[in-house]
Amino acid sequence: YIIPAINPTRTYITQYENFDVAVGFRSFEDMSDYLGIDNIQDNYDIALFKEHFLMNDFLDWRDRSNYYEFLSENRGFLLIHCKDNVRIEYVKKLLSCFPNMNIIIAHLGRDTYEKPDFIAKVIDTFKDSERVLFDLSTIHNIENIMYAISKVGSNRILYGSDFPFEY
Repeated sequence: YIIPAINPTRTYITQYENFDVAVGFRSFEDMSDYLGIDNIQDNYDIALFKEHFLMNDFLDWRDRSNYYEFLSENRGFLLIHCKDNVRIEYVKKLLSCFPNMNIIIAHLGRDTYEKPDFIAKVIDTFKDSERVLFDLSTIHNIENIMYAISKVGSNRILYGSDFPFEY
């Protein structure tokens, strides 16, 4: 499967063993061209976009608001990395501004070092929002996984939605 990444500055394709595994699109038109579909917004079911903060100024979403509006209108999912306090506030604002958009927080929201306290903070912040799910890829500490399940239940925990990393 392909997760289109929102990347307003350029379109890119990353391949692994001749498969496109990461594809970033600058626009819906670039996405339509890549898939060979006319007017992708009307003719294709898009369930998920990935936003990668290394490629975007995440605090200013004006260049991405059309993606968010599209996801909200279609009850789609935004996969997002949440690895610091500023990004937690950003996700709260997205939930408020786009009331029908669902969010998948990659890697349980972990910071670079997978600190249990920070993961617990992210989970506790969003545990009551049914529109937020949590991805487990790259999580090594079983206590972090068990904490997430105890707070949000197994039906809001996903594996491999960001990328099915193996260790």
